[in-house]
Amino acid sequence: MSRLIVLIAIILITHLSYLLAISTVVSDSNGLSCHNMSGYDLSTINEKTYKYIHNYTNTSTNKTDSFDVLINICRVFDTKDKTPEVCFGRQICGHKTTDKTPIGYRLKSADFVPDNGSHKEYIKVVYDGSECDIHRILNYSMTIIFYCGEDSPNFNHEISTTCGIELNYTTKSVCKTTTHNSITTTTSKPTVNCFWGNNTHFIDLKQLVKKSNNYQIYYISPTTNDFSIFYINVCRPLNPIIYSFSESGINNCVPNSAICRVNIDSNDSGVSLGQPTSGLIRLFDDSLNLFYENGSPCPARPQENLRTRIKFVCDPLADIENITVTEPGSETMDAEDCAYFIEWRTSAVCDYIEPTKLENNSCYFTDQRTGLSVDLTSLKKKWNNPYRIPMDNESIFELNVCEFANSINTHDCYQTSSCLRHNDSGISYGRLTSSFFIYNGVDLTLRYADGSKCTEDTNKTLSTIIVLKCNSNATKSEPKLKKITSCVAQFEWENSLMCDIKPSKCAILSESGNYYNLSQLSSISHSWNTTDPKDSFSVYYLNVCSKVPKSIGCNDPNAGSCKCFYNSQKQFDCCISLGHPSMDELKVLSNEDLLLTYSNGDDRECRKGMRTKTEITFKCDKHIGYPKFVNVSKSQCIYRFEWKTLMACPVMDQNDELIYKDGFLEDNRLDVYINVSPLMGTTFNVNEFRQLDNNKTDNYTYVINLSKPELSTDYQCSEAAVCQTKGDFRRDLGSVKTIKYYLRGHELQMALQSKGGTRGKCGKNANKNVTTIFRFHCSSSAGVGEPEFMYESNDCDYVFNWETSMVCPMNFLKQEEYIEYITERNRQQSGGHTNLWIEIMFGLL
Repeated sequence: MSRLIVLIAIILITHLSYLLAISTVVSDSNGLSCHNMSGYDLSTINEKTYKYIHNYTNTSTNKTDSFDVLINICRVFDTKDKTPEVCFGRQICGHKTTDKTPIGYRLKSADFVPDNGSHKEYIKVVYDGSECDIHRILNYSMTIIFYCGEDSPNFNHEISTTCGIELNYTTKSVCKTTTHNSITTTTSKPTVNCFWGNNTHFIDLKQLVKKSNNYQIYYISPTTNDFSIFYINVCRPLNPIIYSFSESGINNCVPNSAICRVNIDSNDSGVSLGQPTSGLIRLFDDSLNLFYENGSPCPARPQENLRTRIKFVCDPLADIENITVTEPGSETMDAEDCAYFIEWRTSAVCDYIEPTKLENNSCYFTDQRTGLSVDLTSLKKKWNNPYRIPMDNESIFELNVCEFANSINTHDCYQTSSCLRHNDSGISYGRLTSSFFIYNGVDLTLRYADGSKCTEDTNKTLSTIIVLKCNSNATKSEPKLKKITSCVAQFEWENSLMCDIKPSKCAILSESGNYYNLSQLSSISHSWNTTDPKDSFSVYYLNVCSKVPKSIGCNDPNAGSCKCFYNSQKQFDCCISLGHPSMDELKVLSNEDLLLTYSNGDDRECRKGMRTKTEITFKCDKHIGYPKFVNVSKSQCIYRFEWKTLMACPVMDQNDELIYKDGFLEDNRLDVYINVSPLMGTTFNVNEFRQLDNNKTDNYTYVINLSKPELSTDYQCSEAAVCQTKGDFRRDLGSVKTIKYYLRGHELQMALQSKGGTRGKCGKNANKNVTTIFRFHCSSSAGVGEPEFMYESNDCDYVFNWETSMVCPMNFLKQEEYIEYITERNRQQSGGHTNLWIEIMFGLL
């Protein structure tokens, strides 16, 4: 990790922690109320609603704006408060004076922050709002810092950022007295929230918190060969250490340390590596982290204190103490002299993907983000004949999928799906009624929870994890035991069924839970191209996740991108391959851009031992867009391109479906109606001439009628609004009954799916049918216009462009015009007459 990222992370923790410390909602049922706000009673200042006005400069208009806020400390707003509905059930309600859009803030957390010499102790209360429209990984937040002092008449402004406001308030309620149960640095230890969550994902690390004893990591320094022990706790200070090689070293750790290093040498020196100061945080690389600060003085810079970053990495099969320590100044830390880095691999953070509970013992799983699904019913066995996995001690694990596993009918394994059996007795490792799926974009995990009591940790129950992996050759496989930790049995199962939910190589699920799919840009019939503005002789041809078609003429048949230019004989020469597509080519960057990489290209333009690479950065935009040349790094031999496109937006954000009724589409964003009825009744014959790899040409005709099947007497196209024809060949590319309209960014699209039997299935993607997509573009002079074939994607999408005046704003109708138009049209159909609306209707053409 670079030094810059570490510095940014520490600055974020120090100054902006209230923006990023997103945790699960804490309510009265979890012990947080005005009578117990991190140990303090704030009920005396909860009797009235406070009003606060935050004035700021609007950067887009460069004018002064204000944000009006109504604040209850704990009491929630309801109908009698006359606040907007979005604020009901929330403690804070605010709105910008410019757009009046209300934001409700819900009580999130309360933390005691001790005096560390640089600030007084205080209570920090965080309220969480809706998603911030500027920084989408953050929510709007309101943080109130309560200091000890005379009660203030109102709140004072302290800090504001794009998505958050921090206020302070002095009150006697948080002063130390002998009459109420306050938390002090001498009688209680500071703890921080061990929760993180948003609307779709959640994390709870309380299972890692040690209430007695501590984690111990034995460490030999790679630079000095010194032997050390690291004592670590999660989200709270260390517990008393009962035994240590060095009692004097432990005593040197400052109070409230959450991590301490004791060197086992002649000096037995011990140093604090930090105290808990902020809760679990998701950084911009999607990783979940804890930061401990204010440790012992840093040896390299005594004016600073030692600090530690713990990065938690999801690993369903990891032991609970799979911890790696990196010292300051190492290559990994990039010369950070005062910061320790710890990577902690654990299954505890794998729950950031929301589990899908098995309903009615169903074995059918669908991932809502990707639309991928799998049916595991064929893996289910009878309850008295489950899968049996022998153990070394003559015990047997009995396991089943979506069914009970209790062949000996023992009471301890009643309603269990995972039972550790020894002779005639058994121990439950998870119940069918407490089962759920978790999908991380690669593997599907089936978990059984709420088994028998765990003897090694009486606060937990035994559970089972089955990680299901794709293996197209494993048609008759069975689960294999990987390991048994203190309370969890972990199995792995390779199976061909799992390949049904494997995203295409042009799709990816990010760690933040966003699903991206570039498949629609991957073409088998044409190639995208762009030029370098500084080089008028060269043209770059690119495909997405696939080779460029041979019709381009690239000398390398495996090239995903190719450089062409006019040679000395003035011939167009495509002799330079810029890289081959590979399986690991697509990844999500920390800012949610996508990076597609092709490698192993030509070597003639590179230094010795190097080959050309292509890097295409995709950025979310409101149009399909085209690739643009950025630059070429001669030292690295990398050609870089940028593509702003709607396809780089999360799939869930791409589609706003429009309602079709009476020949009109209703666009709620603009409050207008779009007349598409003139597009529906005409038959269009669109030709495509496709050059094949053998230099021959295929000639297709697409017969299109969006209101009725034009070739209704033909079996293959009896329901087709779009039928692909070539001689006697027919293929349904989209049926009339499947038509849907979408606003994707600023572009209106129509999508149809095939219902045409076996020919309607996509051979390259078994999870979808052949699809036709019409992209409509405004052309005021085109009239109705006609569709034009563009390309066939590598995911069975047939894409057409359609220039028409029907989608131009000048022809949109406002609601009152639409109602009047429909009323008059209905009257005419029932026998009435008027020339006015006939003129309007045909005037739109």
